[in-house]
Amino acid sequence: MDGRTAWGGLTSHAYCKEWADAVKNKKTFKSEFRLIYPYVKITWVLCIGIPLFFSDVGKREESSVYIAAITDITERKFM
Repeated sequence: MDGRTAWGGLTSHAYCKEWADAVKNKKTFKSEFRLIYPYVKITWVLCIGIPLFFSDVGKREESSVYIAAITDITERKFM
């Protein structure tokens, strides 16, 4: 497999925009989408990203890191 996939539901552009908006607004991100592999395998996934915030008082800046999990929900989608 060469790693190429297609997005179902959201286009990859829309998915990336949703993620970027969540990061910009320091919000939790949650989305379900499917990955379609070249050999016609479809995998549905749930992606959740939760922001963690850290402050550096000396530099007076705030940075954020996201903890993210991607879960295979294919079985649930086809029940």
